[in-house]
Amino acid sequence: MSAHTGAHPRMGACDVCPFVPVSGITMLECADLAHRLGQKVGEGLGIPVFLYERAASSPGRKNLADIRSGEYECLEEMLKNPEWKPDFGPADYSERTKKTGATVIGAREFLIAYNINLQSKAKKHASTIAGRIREKGVTVKDKKGRQKKIPGRLKHCKAIGWYVDEYKKAQVSVNLTDYHVTNMHHAYEAAKEEGIAIGIMVTGSQIVGLVPKRALIEAGLFYLSKKGQAAFVSEKESLEAAVRSLGLNDLAVFDPDEKIIEYLIGEKFT
Repeated sequence: MSAHTGAHPRMGACDVCPFVPVSGITMLECADLAHRLGQKVGEGLGIPVFLYERAASSPGRKNLADIRSGEYECLEEMLKNPEWKPDFGPADYSERTKKTGATVIGAREFLIAYNINLQSKAKKHASTIAGRIREKGVTVKDKKGRQKKIPGRLKHCKAIGWYVDEYKKAQVSVNLTDYHVTNMHHAYEAAKEEGIAIGIMVTGSQIVGLVPKRALIEAGLFYLSKKGQAAFVSEKESLEAAVRSLGLNDLAVFDPDEKIIEYLIGEKFT
């Protein structure tokens, strides 16, 4: 880890391990699994472990971003602070910890990893939009140099801006931690509005990993309702509207059979 670099925040080689109740299991059971795994990793492998979200040991450790603040580079100082004693594993910055970093384990709702593509190569444009839409917003200084927090627009939304050389585009990288509250279309429309405010266009978006079918259907129904077409539409029509309206084919062909979790495990309905 001491030689690792990258665009995405991280504090360890195995950075985050969430348990997500998709089917046939409760959130409480997932939290219990997180505790059991955390104990095994901490005591058996000697890696500092922090519990987060529904498995968190205190309210201050619920948010992953709070635990991971400062990332791997600040882990040594973090472990010196009694308030950040790991839930399991060593609290000292040993040679082993220097190699492995720390791990965050927890139980949470389905997280949608979602990137919004900009017609720009400037990371600063993506970072500006990210700061305006994410729940925690941004911290600015007033004329007297005092820090002031300006909250963002969307609840349960985390976002950062980055540039992806593979696509020659800047992206707003979004994590939606409860899509029942803030779904992809909410983030996409907010990013479009904030982009227009700074003269930058949104060209499409990208789902990283898998997505629940319900999330896409809700997005499709949102866009169909804007056209007065949401009544009596099929599942297929709703999904097609979501793919089209969110620009999910912007960077690569979006295949529902490969991206929707229910379809991938064989629960396809029409």
